[in-house]
Amino acid sequence: MKNLKKEFTSLFYSMSVTRDRAEVWRDIVFLWAAAINNRVNYKQKVEDAYLATIQKYTRDEQERIAEMLAIVAADMARDPEQDFLGGFYMAERLGNPRRGQYFTPYDVADMMSRITLGTAGAEIKRKGYITVNDPACGSGVMLFAGANCLRRQKIGVESNVLFVGQDIETGIGLMAYVQLSLAGCPGYVVIGDSLSEPLTGNVLKAPDNAWVTPAYHAFIFKHVLGGTDYVDRIRPGQYSRAECCEAGSIDAGVRG
Repeated sequence: MKNLKKEFTSLFYSMSVTRDRAEVWRDIVFLWAAAINNRVNYKQKVEDAYLATIQKYTRDEQERIAEMLAIVAADMARDPEQDFLGGFYMAERLGNPRRGQYFTPYDVADMMSRITLGTAGAEIKRKGYITVNDPACGSGVMLFAGANCLRRQKIGVESNVLFVGQDIETGIGLMAYVQLSLAGCPGYVVIGDSLSEPLTGNVLKAPDNAWVTPAYHAFIFKHVLGGTDYVDRIRPGQYSRAECCEAGSIDAGVRG
């Protein structure tokens, strides 16, 4: 069996030999996020930024970027109990320690989820759903560790839990968005300062500047519009690595 993380690292290195590594990483994460977002929540300004960014890379590099996303999807499906992107980000020292960018290890996030989500089932029975919020979400480890904790309790995350994250830095918050999307978690991520720009109002209504996951609309359809017919269609690991890579390549080819 291939070492997917080693393969992922090799592809990243192949594109950052003559470029700034941190900039390449931000570009890659943004391209993934934009490709996911604009399939479920199309925004022209995101599309324009996507086109401007993808043009910095050759056709071969665009295919490598799609292949990297396929690897993330495959490895998360193989082992959902991990922070793939956050782990890579920290291991490669792509962050800025002066900004306090030290991500919580997955095991710690898992422990905190076990402590805080033990009564989730009772709350869902009372209210119909629960929300899990992280106002400084980083790569999203607290959110999808919570999702894994709830799934171990046999709670249908796709139908009963809304995940909301916020982070001040775009490149980091979008890591959370990508991983939440691949994990089949309904919710959204907002880029902004949670101290000066806190999320307020109805949590079910994603703000205009939110990056909504593919599973978000099905969740809202159930809990706001009362529908149930397609809530269960979105599942983590729904698409194979080959399908994910092919979709990414087509997307880059048509739009790049």
